[in-house]
This record gives sequence, C-alpha cells and structure tokens, in this order.
Amino acid sequence: MKKIKNKFKILQLNPIVRDTVVVELNSDSLTAVEVANRNNGGELVRFVVRSFPVQGFEPAWLKTLWHQEHFSQHRVIYCLPPAMVEYKSLVMPHLPLAELEEAVKLEIAGGNNGHPERLVKIIDWQNQGEMLLVNVALINMELLKQDLQRMKEAGLDVIWSGFRFQGLRNFINFNSGFFEEPKVGAIYLDLGAQQTELGIIRDEALIFRRQLAWGCSDLLSDQDPGAIADFEAELRLTLAAYQADTKSHIPFKLMIFNAPQAMIEISRLLAQKLGLRLFIPEKIQLTGVIPGCHTARLAPLIGLSLDDAGIVPREAIRIFTPEQDAAKMRRENLLIACGIGLILAFFIGGISLALQAGSIRNDQTGAWLSHKSSLLTGLRRLERQTNGNKKKIKQLDSWLVGQNQELEFLLLLKENLPDGTQIIDLNIENGIVKDLSGVTPSTSFLLNKFKGVPGLENLKLKGTISASLQGEVFQLEGVIADKEPPK
Repeated sequence: MKKIKNKFKILQLNPIVRDTVVVELNSDSLTAVEVANRNNGGELVRFVVRSFPVQGFEPAWLKTLWHQEHFSQHRVIYCLPPAMVEYKSLVMPHLPLAELEEAVKLEIAGGNNGHPERLVKIIDWQNQGEMLLVNVALINMELLKQDLQRMKEAGLDVIWSGFRFQGLRNFINFNSGFFEEPKVGAIYLDLGAQQTELGIIRDEALIFRRQLAWGCSDLLSDQDPGAIADFEAELRLTLAAYQADTKSHIPFKLMIFNAPQAMIEISRLLAQKLGLRLFIPEKIQLTGVIPGCHTARLAPLIGLSLDDAGIVPREAIRIFTPEQDAAKMRRENLLIACGIGLILAFFIGGISLALQAGSIRNDQTGAWLSHKSSLLTGLRRLERQTNGNKKKIKQLDSWLVGQNQELEFLLLLKENLPDGTQIIDLNIENGIVKDLSGVTPSTSFLLNKFKGVPGLENLKLKGTISASLQGEVFQLEGVIADKEPPK
C-alpha cells in the first residue's frame, strides 16, 4: 500500500501525449488555438480571438480568459508577431553549417549600430555562383522577453516560438487536398498592420518569400489615395522577380490571410487586376470546432500546432531564448538520469536474482553429492524451490508493471486537473484508488472532464460533496490496474 499526500507540487515529469496550444499577442488582441492529435487525425479543440480590454493587456485578464475558455494546457507555443521579426539576406562564402552560423552572427553584429539585442536565426540558403545567398531572421529579444514575461505572469509557460510563414506553409500543405485544387501551388499574402509578406508555395515547399513595405494601415488610409496603386505595382514587380529567379510560371491562386473585413474588397480588386483567382480559406481538414470566418486569422497558429503535435513532419525552426534552452537542457538531463536510474535498478535486481538462483542451485547440488541416499528427495526439493523462485520473479515483473501504471496515473491526473483544484490526500493500494480527496471549484466539471480522459474515466464520487472557503470538497475512488505486488 502507498500513501501519497500533496506530491503534485513537486512532480514535474511531462505526460507522453498532450494537446498543443499556440498563442499570438498583437498590439491590441490575443489569438490562441488548441489542437489535438487523435487516432483518426487532428482535431481543433478550441480557439479564441479576443481584443484586449480598454486599459490594455493585463496578465490577470489573460489568466481569467484561459480559465473561462477551458484551455487544457499551460505550456504553450508562441507565434512570433510580424513586428518582432526582421528579415535580411546576406551573401556569404560556402562554409560548414556551424561555421556559417558563426559567420552570419559576426556579420549581423558588425552592422548592429545601436539596434536592441537580436537573436539571429538562419532560415535557408541557396547557391549564388561561388557564394551563398543566406536568408536570416532577426528576432527582437527585448520584445520577445517582454511577451514571455507577460504570459508567465498569467500562468503560461512558453516552451518555444515559431515563425508565421512556417505556420502558413504547414496550413496550406495540410489542407491542400481539402481546398478546391490539390497541390497546384499558391501565392499567399499575410497582411499585417505595417507590412505584408508575400510567399509562393509549390510542391509543398516555400520557394519564394518577400516582405513588402505596405500594410493594412497604409492601404486603408484616406491620407494616401495612391497606396493601393503603389501596392499593386510592387506586387507586379515582386512576381516578375520570382519568374526571373526561378524560371517558373506564377501560380494562379492568391490566398489572403489575416485581412480585416475592409481589406476583402480591395483584395478582390487586386487579384482581378493581377489576373489571379482570390481564395480566402474558411474551412480546414481538422475535425472538431469549425473556425469559419476566423480561419484565415488562425491559419499560422494552426500550422505551428500541426508541427508540434506531430500531425505534419516536424520541420519548423524553433526559437529558444537562453533561459528556455537552459530549461530544456535541465528537462532532458532529468529524463536521461531517470532512465539510467531505472536501467541500473533493473540490472542490479536481475543480477541479485540470478546470484540467488545460482546459490540455491549450488547448495542443492552439494546436498545431492553428499547425500546419495536421498537423491530423489533432493531433486524434488530443488524443483519446488526453483518453481517457487520463478513464480516470485513473475509476480515481481507484474508488480513492476503495476508501479508503472500507477506512475502514469499520477502524471495523467496532474495534467488533467482543472484550474483551482488541489489534491489533499491520495491512497492507492494494489492498483485501486481507495481515496482521492481534494478541493475544486466544481466537482461536476471535474468528473465530466475525467470521463473524457482514458485512464481517469473509472474514478467516481465517494461519499457526499461538502463546501469550504476554497471550493467544493470531494472524495473519489476507482480502479486503475489489476496488478498485485508479490507476496
């Protein structure tokens, strides 16, 4: 029997399977999606698009919103907003990747000229004669750390950050067979407030990408009536540059993302003048919640979640701050240490059992040699003892399996506890939860959530529910395994 009290505050191991939540903070709004990898494919579990309060972003507001929308995860992915990233292209010599990364950092550092701290990340490169054309992203670390701190104060832990263009690539490729024409290639415009990104995807690869210095603020401004015509001219020049660089024809489909309602008609006019067919996605191949008119805004976040959940091949460039790198290293070292410890424990246990069995056999052999008159009795006694040891070994194996199931139960329980729930007492004996008591804001919500989680669905109410200053006091019981420890 094991008695466990209040251990969840120090238990930090992660469950094997979890939903993926991606968050983006803009200057005036928050967007978040939660995607799950089910056996039959991906599922959009929930999403939220919400403007900040009048007084601006506040961690308490986000914490309340997270609880109201029932997001199941507090470890999230952050989608880097356009204002946080600057892109550059550098001509560099052919070098091994590690040396190329260092050379790029030195080149960027030499031209910093008072810029804030920036994280340098190589996106891709291509041959340009005897040199390399290297495309680089520069992330404003000051702004990134500010956003990470704001989310940390709201109770969210960002494990890595990703680029919008990679999310859009994943989204378009994943849904290509679901849209009208499968895998014919597409041009996309990701419209921001101050700038627009144009990308071209062909054969599931992002083969061309360029930042344009026009955003929705310029195109919708009454003070610059010629902005739309200038934007159209820039689009024509950019597409002509693509044809000249790649010697390929221009895809006929133009996909628009993140466009406010006022930009829809302008986008239709631009597509018509450029001879392209406008496509604004309003459906996805994921099951679950239907995003409808929010699809184009959620697309980059959904794309990054598909990568993290393993629904699409994991190719996204993942951005880690030095603090996140250190935390990631600590988690990996802890998992390695736990694995080595388990292996050593099983190895030493196996050696001990083998030595014990060998000692028994040697003793019986000596008795057989010294007592020839009792040969048959000795052989039978040896057989009984050997069979008994085999039975104990099998029982020990079964018991170890039960311990693993109980550990998985603890991890699963920790991951699925609703916000505000505290475990006071937990009593597990021989794979049976005899008593699981605690305090929660809503016992009915707790039980309803457990019913949808394999491994927790057998938990049921034990006794009555009572009220306290912290919430409702509950007691649960149920079966999690049928293994018994050896006698």
